[in-house]
Amino acid sequence: VKIASPGLADATLAAAQDAVAAALADVVSRMSHYDSGSEVSRLNRHPVGEPFAVSAPTLQVFQVAQAVKAASGGAFDVAIGRAVDEWGFGPSERPRGVLPAQAVQALQRLQYEGALVLDSRAATLTRHAPVLANLSGIAKGFGVDQAASALESLGIADYMIEVGGEIRTKGRNGDGRSWQLAIERPD
Repeated sequence: VKIASPGLADATLAAAQDAVAAALADVVSRMSHYDSGSEVSRLNRHPVGEPFAVSAPTLQVFQVAQAVKAASGGAFDVAIGRAVDEWGFGPSERPRGVLPAQAVQALQRLQYEGALVLDSRAATLTRHAPVLANLSGIAKGFGVDQAASALESLGIADYMIEVGGEIRTKGRNGDGRSWQLAIERPD
C-alpha cells in the first residue's frame, strides 16, 4: 500500500496500516483455501449435500463469482479447487506434473453445473459433488477493495494498493500526478 496524501499525522498512518492489515486478514480468514480454519476450507470439508452457512462477505464474493461464471460461459468457476490441487497448485503441495487424460476427465465430470449451489436468501452454499471451492481468482481483488474501503473510511483519498498482482489506485501519486502502472522488467 502506498499512501500519497501529504501531511497525514503519524497516528492516521498507523491507523491506516492497522485497518488495511485487518481488512486483508479478514479476507484470508474467510476465503483462503490454505488456511484450514477459513470458511472456504470448512465448506470444502462439509458433507456433500448439506447446506453450509457463510458470512455476508463470503456470500458476496460467491455471488460475484457466480455472475462471472455465467458471463464467461463457465470458463471461470470457483468449484475448480480439486483440479487446482491435483495439478499441484493447491494446499496439498502435491508435486506438479501432467495429469493422465483419465484423471483430467474424472475431474471434469465432478465439476458439472450445479455441483456447487448458492442460496443467497439462506446465505448458504451446498456442494452437490465432492468439488472444492477455490476463491484464488477473485478473493485477492475483493481484499484490495476491502483495503481501499478501510483507507477511505479514514479519509485517505490518494493511494495505490497491490496484492498479488491485483491493483487499485485512487487520487494522485506523491508527485501530484495520476498513478502510473508499468511492468518493471517486461522481458
